[in-house]
Amino acid sequence: MAKRLLQPLGPLAGIVLAGLLFAMSATWRECLAYVQVWVAPLLWLGLTIVVWWSIRRIDPWNTIRGAKSHLGQHEDMLAQGCKHGTQQSTQGSLAAWQRIVVAWAMSMLVPAIVTTILLVPLAEAWVRPSPHGSLIGGILPWSDASGYYQGAVEFLQGEKISSWPSRRPLNSVWLAVRYSLGGSWESAILMQTMLLAMSWCVMDRTFQLAGFHFSVRYASFVMIERFAFESTPTMLSEPLGLVLGMLAIPWIVPAVQAGLKPGAMGVCYAIGSGILALGLSARPGAMFVLVGQALWPLVLLFPGWSWLRSRLKVGVGKHTLHRHEAGLSVPHGAHPAMVTHESSKPGALVMIGTSAGALLAMLIALSIQPMLNGWYGPGYSVGQGSFAHTWYGLVTGQPGWNRVLIEHPEIRELPDDRAQVARIYQLADDAFREQPWGLLIGYLRGLQISGKWIVFSMIHWMKLPSRWLGLMIVLGVGLWLMWKARIRPLDKLSIYLLLQTAATIASLPFFLPDTGIRGLAATWPLCLLIAFQGLLPSRLALKAIHADKGEGPVVAQISEHRHPQFTGPWLVSSGFVIFISASSLIWPRFWSDGQEGTKTVVSVQVFDPERLPEFISGGVLKAEFSPLWITSQQLVDTWPDPVPDELIDALLLHPVWELNVQLAREATDPARTEPRLEWELTPIALVNVGGSTQYGTRKIRSREEQRVMVRGLNHALLVRLPDEG
Repeated sequence: MAKRLLQPLGPLAGIVLAGLLFAMSATWRECLAYVQVWVAPLLWLGLTIVVWWSIRRIDPWNTIRGAKSHLGQHEDMLAQGCKHGTQQSTQGSLAAWQRIVVAWAMSMLVPAIVTTILLVPLAEAWVRPSPHGSLIGGILPWSDASGYYQGAVEFLQGEKISSWPSRRPLNSVWLAVRYSLGGSWESAILMQTMLLAMSWCVMDRTFQLAGFHFSVRYASFVMIERFAFESTPTMLSEPLGLVLGMLAIPWIVPAVQAGLKPGAMGVCYAIGSGILALGLSARPGAMFVLVGQALWPLVLLFPGWSWLRSRLKVGVGKHTLHRHEAGLSVPHGAHPAMVTHESSKPGALVMIGTSAGALLAMLIALSIQPMLNGWYGPGYSVGQGSFAHTWYGLVTGQPGWNRVLIEHPEIRELPDDRAQVARIYQLADDAFREQPWGLLIGYLRGLQISGKWIVFSMIHWMKLPSRWLGLMIVLGVGLWLMWKARIRPLDKLSIYLLLQTAATIASLPFFLPDTGIRGLAATWPLCLLIAFQGLLPSRLALKAIHADKGEGPVVAQISEHRHPQFTGPWLVSSGFVIFISASSLIWPRFWSDGQEGTKTVVSVQVFDPERLPEFISGGVLKAEFSPLWITSQQLVDTWPDPVPDELIDALLLHPVWELNVQLAREATDPARTEPRLEWELTPIALVNVGGSTQYGTRKIRSREEQRVMVRGLNHALLVRLPDEG
């Protein structure tokens, strides 16, 4: 038990060390930024090699770990449980302390590499900012990200959050918690990436214990990295939803694989359902998946399940299987109980109780955001306010959240969100009464748009020179995965994934035409299992153990009352979820005490490298971790079109500026939809404080204030021009 409790410490140490190296070394950040162009090709090349090995039924991870086991570093847990209870002798030639050091180093190495790869997009955004829909200058929030930033600042200043961030307050509060822990917005985003790496490590450990092939585990990392690389540097809600979705896997997968036996697995299934609901609350998407979570235990009660089980051709008590029937090698580290097959299913009361428990856990998780609104919000909530816009588009047969604003621009003139949402629902009801078939047309068009979004997102992730080549690869791999899924023996995991496949597809028209594939953040880990279900080993495949000779069957007979011990993943998952939930609910109350008037701004320093003073260089400026230093050209390149002329004129007038984003000083109506933020561009001077590498900054006296409006979210850009003297 103590060993299992200490298992997460090694990966955690590796992740922390990788994060500290990123924060402390500007040279390392620049190296990561310049290798970003090679990350996607190398990951896809590695995935191609691993999948080829899986087709050849070779597990490279087994080979490596198996070679180490001959040195006494590891034991084959599967052989220990299945080969007549025999114990393999330890033949280690290294001293005990050496084995411990090597084991800890290996447990730290993979998480450190994973964290470093996930930090590459962050390094590119900070070192070489490029155009991004939610960022300006690599860190300044734009579009939806500015709304979450506004909510976080309002929490930190002890104010009531305004209407826009109150739609999803969990992300704003969690952003504020990370800021208060790290002391800067750069630290908050870095902590978000480190948490993403830790969540993947927990999910990967679960896959290993569940007996999943190395190809599935590596493919899960590639798809997680490709999904998160655009949202990692931002303040959007996708990273939080993705983290919670991965933290739900250690609770859901073991319970589903074990078929809810013993009955305690029903509790694990309910907990996993609650965590998944919390992720969908933070980043809404395929909400029908929650319905699938509640229905799956009840599906096993149908009489047709007996016919499905007969497809497995399972005997009573034990099963004999030759190696060639398994189709997969058994991964090292799979728990012995994962290779059992229960010849009987749990009772009806267990199934009904599990379904009720999952429903209760999901309701509790979904109630967290209303609690946040009640404590810190404007006193009301319109829920996911943009759903009214989406619903109108579907009812009228033209999916898209902005459809109602195009046809009814007068809605923008209504005083607050409640009035706007009520009016949109009224218009949708009128449109449905006038043309009931419009909803079906809009739903089918939404499915068509969703399919295009998913395919073209995959092509974009591959970074290939030809889109047609990417399309051929995506379609070819998709057909191959569908074929592998078709020939997979049906078991409880297959039924669960098929049910969630139907739930996900049914949900797509309600969000994906508007949000794109990023709306799948909370359910992306489940989507990976759905896509790779043809590569997931069935219980029959897990019973096959490579015998010493090429002939003869392998017999596995294990008590049905044993179940896998996922103590490490369970502890880490529950610890992170409890901390995120509890800190979001309680932390703002303590942090806001005495913090009124605090100016928590996000800022960048902008400089022209050709006009810097002689005692300083651009490389020295960019070595700072917080705040970020970017060139004036990078600021202009990342600014949304059109770039205000006043901004360009100011950058040409003076070589060094500070650009801040903060809450507007003037009183605003908190019921308005648009985030009320103020952008301030202030000239600063670099001052030599003794030595060619030391400098300071001071603000320059302004002679005039000039305001220009930034197109998009009604932000005010305040440009302070320097005094001529």
